[in-house]
Amino acid sequence: MSEDRRLAAIMFTDIVGYTALMGSDEDKAFKVLRRNRDIQRPIIKKYHGEWLKEMGDGILASFRTASDAVRCAGEIQHAAEKEGINLRIGIHTGEVVFEGGDVLGDGVNVASRLEEMAEEGCINISGAVYKDIKNKAGLKADFIEEKTLKNVEEPVKVYKVHLEKKDETESPSKDRFIQKSAKKVSYYVISGIALIAALMLIWKFIPLEIRKTTTPKIEDEKSIAVIPFWNDSPDADNAYFCSGMEEEIRIQLLKISDLLIESRQSVEKYRENSENDIISIGRELNVAYIVEGSVRKIGDNVRVTVQLINARTGDHVWGDSYDGDYTQELLTYQSNTAKKIASELHAVIKPEEEKRIDKIPTNVITSYDYALRGEQALNDFWVTADIKYLHASLTLFNKALENDPDFVRAIIGKGQFYLDQGNYDSAFYFAEKALRIDPEAALGHGFMGSCNRTIGQYDEAILNFSKAISISPSDWWINLTLGNIYIQNKSDIIKGLPYIQKAYELCTEERGNMYHSIGLSYFHIDDFEKADYYYSKTLEFNAGCGIIMQYGWLYHNKGEFQKALEIEDSLCDRMDCNVICDIQHFYTHLYLKNFELAYEYYNKAIEAGRDPTYRLDLLTISYVLKELGRKEESESILNKLHNGIINQSENYESAFSNFILASIYAMWNEKQKAMDYLLRFETFGYNIWFNEIKIYPLFENLWNEPDFIALVDRINKEKAELRSKIRQMEASGEINF
Repeated sequence: MSEDRRLAAIMFTDIVGYTALMGSDEDKAFKVLRRNRDIQRPIIKKYHGEWLKEMGDGILASFRTASDAVRCAGEIQHAAEKEGINLRIGIHTGEVVFEGGDVLGDGVNVASRLEEMAEEGCINISGAVYKDIKNKAGLKADFIEEKTLKNVEEPVKVYKVHLEKKDETESPSKDRFIQKSAKKVSYYVISGIALIAALMLIWKFIPLEIRKTTTPKIEDEKSIAVIPFWNDSPDADNAYFCSGMEEEIRIQLLKISDLLIESRQSVEKYRENSENDIISIGRELNVAYIVEGSVRKIGDNVRVTVQLINARTGDHVWGDSYDGDYTQELLTYQSNTAKKIASELHAVIKPEEEKRIDKIPTNVITSYDYALRGEQALNDFWVTADIKYLHASLTLFNKALENDPDFVRAIIGKGQFYLDQGNYDSAFYFAEKALRIDPEAALGHGFMGSCNRTIGQYDEAILNFSKAISISPSDWWINLTLGNIYIQNKSDIIKGLPYIQKAYELCTEERGNMYHSIGLSYFHIDDFEKADYYYSKTLEFNAGCGIIMQYGWLYHNKGEFQKALEIEDSLCDRMDCNVICDIQHFYTHLYLKNFELAYEYYNKAIEAGRDPTYRLDLLTISYVLKELGRKEESESILNKLHNGIINQSENYESAFSNFILASIYAMWNEKQKAMDYLLRFETFGYNIWFNEIKIYPLFENLWNEPDFIALVDRINKEKAELRSKIRQMEASGEINF
């Protein structure tokens, strides 16, 4: 007899008092039973659950993710309550065995026992489920007890889910995309289009982790996690300073190759009132030691306390504190702390490493403070796309440089402002200045690589990111970025995916970034089904606003424009992404030929903080204006764009500039010039806009031209060959996400 085993989130529901009702009013009992089925079937389907079977008045269902199961259970409880049906629900993540038409396994047993323990109208979940949902927006649960359950070997931690009152006006979800209830985008999420990563600048390029192997770190006595420090300041605005202190100590430890340092992304989940003790955290992160601390800042007085804890026993190993003025001595304290921790663990510090650790980034503490604030402003811009944060960052970086003009961190921050503004001359100026001051900084080479990449100097970008990797070979972000350059800019998905694979292995705790890049990879080769799958995996993490655009592009290219709009609406209802939502609606309504609405959403995006100089927006609004009969305004925009890009291209020619010029000439019906620029665009390799040429209405004049058809056929053939090669890499295990 064949059996099918799978790991799933199991939900068991039961009607309270059903047996008694059967005894007193059988007809009513059957009506309740039927109504209960009618309620649950569509909701289970909505959350992509599988109806397994009925067990008397109980219903057993399975889900791919714990968050789907808990959200489904919450909606079922709300719907049942309206009908006067009282339910108990239990959920557990475990193995289910399908055998001979029956469903067996610990997953079923534990879910059933949890349901029996639940109070009327409540949901009980196991510790395994809680671990998966505790950092998911909109999902909260309280610990009840640890219970030994019948026929279950290990004790099970039992939690009770908070059921918030459901908004009666809330529109129902239509797809898995809407199951992400993110009321606010996480402070540290990755967002933006291809080039934009929503990390604080210092976190973008400097080493995030150093690992010699992917072997479990607990076997290494020198493995450490620096968990979020406690902000003990009375002013909540000092949170940036607390995070900066914690990160500086991690950065200093990362310079010691004899230590294994857990990534910042892996520990971020412990920032908000974690219930886990040190031993539990050590077990979850698989490290031997934990560094914890607290920061208190009142005016210019600072107190920092740091402790090294044995993660296996919880014993205190070493501790130190700084209590004094907010001066550069604090930066020296950070460096000395790293060396003292290394000494406690008998780690070897190489001479060149000690030299890097002892190098204080600035002797002016006010410059350091302004740089921290500037990086937070940049991060806010990347997360929200609101240009006010970008301009605020420039003000703060300028203040940082007033008293220390050689402060590399602030120099690169200022350069990033100009890069985001499209002022490439200034961006390169600051990148070169930073590398002159510190030619061995991974941060500097990473920023220079980003400048190279932005203007189409992909070979130079690869050299700079390769240099950064030589300084920090186990930095997952640098591996991820280098992989993306190969994939998105060099038409070399085969070479790029192994770098993504390495990033995937190096940062096991936070894979949202990798899933996003993997989804983009499959999108580029027109494997839309897999792109869809990995984008949905991205949503299981704290996805940034950029995922809204990625889903929009995906369904644009599938020709399902109305579906794109539905998905955008569902995600925008649950994410604080006003600027991105408005601009994405602008593009989707363009494809739907709803030009009045497109124009309306464009203006809403500008009012919400969208950069009014962004060239693709200007190009597209010129087309919309033409379709609305406002030809003079349209031509004015096109002429300014054309002249600006022609002047810029004398110094920097990029894939994007060729795309814009091809679009302009296509609108002007100068077909040969448009094709010339499209062919130049092709020489830069695949990028995020390559699929768009087949649907972007500005190219409508070219769609039936033989040269355009030949270009599309050539691209399609190359993508088919790439799909075949990637299948081989998957089969061989070379890539295994």
